[in-house]
Amino acid sequence: MMRRFFLTFGGVILVGLALISAAPRQGGSPDKSTEAARLNNLGAAYMNQQLFEKGLKAFQDAAALDPKLEIARLNQGIALLNLTRIDQAKQLLEEAVKKNPNDPHAWFNLGLLYKNSDNPQGAVDAFRRVTEIDPNDADTWYFLGAAYAQQKQFPQAIDAFQHALKLNPLHASAEFGISRAYQQSGDAAEARANLQKFQHITQAKLGSPIGLAYGDQGKYSLVEESPAVTLKVPPRIPVKFVDVTEQAGLSSKPEAGPSTDLASFLGPGACFLDYDGDGKSDIWVITTTTAPPTWPSASAFVRSCCTTRRMARSRI
Repeated sequence: MMRRFFLTFGGVILVGLALISAAPRQGGSPDKSTEAARLNNLGAAYMNQQLFEKGLKAFQDAAALDPKLEIARLNQGIALLNLTRIDQAKQLLEEAVKKNPNDPHAWFNLGLLYKNSDNPQGAVDAFRRVTEIDPNDADTWYFLGAAYAQQKQFPQAIDAFQHALKLNPLHASAEFGISRAYQQSGDAAEARANLQKFQHITQAKLGSPIGLAYGDQGKYSLVEESPAVTLKVPPRIPVKFVDVTEQAGLSSKPEAGPSTDLASFLGPGACFLDYDGDGKSDIWVITTTTAPPTWPSASAFVRSCCTTRRMARSRI
């Protein structure tokens, strides 16, 4: 029992030291671009929770803090679109595609806006642009097909739906869309065959149709997160290791190989850390023996440690 305690205790201390050494040391407040990036990503988190008003506010704060963060403006447009504030969303999304014509998120959401505001040709142009940027996104091909079908351009719609199904054979909405397109084109046999595929996919739960909620309309319908900001880390602090176990009468070099486990083989040790968070160093003696340490030897060990490092407090 005692041995298990010391082994566990020693392991906890080693993990604690690893966490302390791995934690970045930061000083001062973050700069504006870093804080703006944080606010933008906070807004993305709110959007994932369907908290669009809070998301919009975070994006507005991010854009105000760093006007160069263009995705914060784009994300405002996406948030406004999900809040059905169409005119404001349209202004920001059209601004976004002009500033960054290669951003699929901007074009995709503009396509959604046009599709739902009786501008099917605008939707076709927007989704077509996304397929040029990323030809391997099945959801974009589905929405392109839906926009063509909205204009009763059924051959083009069927072609787009086929692209979607080639990329994702279990795309339920594309199966349903192509079934309707065939039906409205007068091809009842193909319509029936694709409808049966749609029913199999949904009933067997192999796929689900595109939804209307945020996050259910494809990856490009989502707001964009800011890339991780690289923090400036101070140079590493030089570390010097001193073996004081022999001077204290404690052996740190096992005479034989490990008999039971690696921890026992490694022998006793000590580490410095601020255990109680008072800003002063504490010392912990670690042993893997089956019995508690001999306290006179441990005390000598602590005194030896203190000669190599000035401490305000020591504990054993």
